[in-house]
Amino acid sequence: MALIFDLDDTLYDRCAPFVKALEMALGKEIPGNKREWYHIYSICSQEMFEAQARGEVSLADSRILRIRKAMKYFEVPFSEEQEQVYQDAYAKEQGNVWMSDTIKELMDLGMQMGTTMAVLTNGPVDHQLKKAATLHLENWIPREKLFISEEIGYTKPDVGAFHCVERVLNQNPGELWMIGDSFSSDMEGAKKAGWKTIWLNKNLETVPEGKEAPDYIAQTEEELLEIVKILVMKESKDEQ
Repeated sequence: MALIFDLDDTLYDRCAPFVKALEMALGKEIPGNKREWYHIYSICSQEMFEAQARGEVSLADSRILRIRKAMKYFEVPFSEEQEQVYQDAYAKEQGNVWMSDTIKELMDLGMQMGTTMAVLTNGPVDHQLKKAATLHLENWIPREKLFISEEIGYTKPDVGAFHCVERVLNQNPGELWMIGDSFSSDMEGAKKAGWKTIWLNKNLETVPEGKEAPDYIAQTEEELLEIVKILVMKESKDEQ
């Protein structure tokens, strides 16, 4: 058994840096449900990442376009100057991200039980390594088990990304569990590769019509921890 984690919005929550950066750009507090604001932004962010991966926009433009699309959805006037203020503040706040005590407990459990753990994330190498360092990810997962799309040459949900992990870890697909927040990148990609899946669904989305449901769905980090506890303990019993 091996646990493969997504990085962004799985091992840490991007909602906090998003809210702080947006409120700085707006010069006021975001009204209403902040998680709803972030949910829309995360959808726009995923769309722009996919467009950038296809070569349709540059990385720099994709970062501006994601906040522009989100503000348009909310019908909030947002100038080009505010877009840049937001992006600069967001980049800075990404250097202040943290791992919750619940996720630390999950990672500690994996280490204590001798479970193989790795990270499979989309993004530029330098950018993702900086976040991994800020999270002190090396306490649980060594550098050679950080699989970053720019480095391995495959972007989730391309099954090539998942097969790369299989080869390096020398694991059969059925032994691998993908844990992530994105249905399209993490869940669909892993399922196509023959992996098992756990969806960290904090935004309370529904499984898209016609798509295969994940093996487990957790709506909170606490639920995720309980699911992993059950799986790890069962694996331990089966090996005895």
